[in-house]
Amino acid sequence: MTWKELGFSRTQVVVLKLMIRMPNKGRGYTVWLDNFFISSKLLSTLRNYSIEAADIVWTDQIKQEENEGKK
Repeated sequence: MTWKELGFSRTQVVVLKLMIRMPNKGRGYTVWLDNFFISSKLLSTLRNYSIEAADIVWTDQIKQEENEGKK
């Protein structure tokens, strides 16, 4: 079964393929992902391969959220 058949988006498939092609199938590496790629399913799958992953938070998003909270 392919990644796409398992329900991953095209961008998520790119991340999975690149990480698994790393030495040691990516084990021990950390991948930093933009929110365009992230999903709990992707994070769980990477974790099953012993690949650490984290989402990047953009500072302009934080400032926007802070400004919205002041209104």
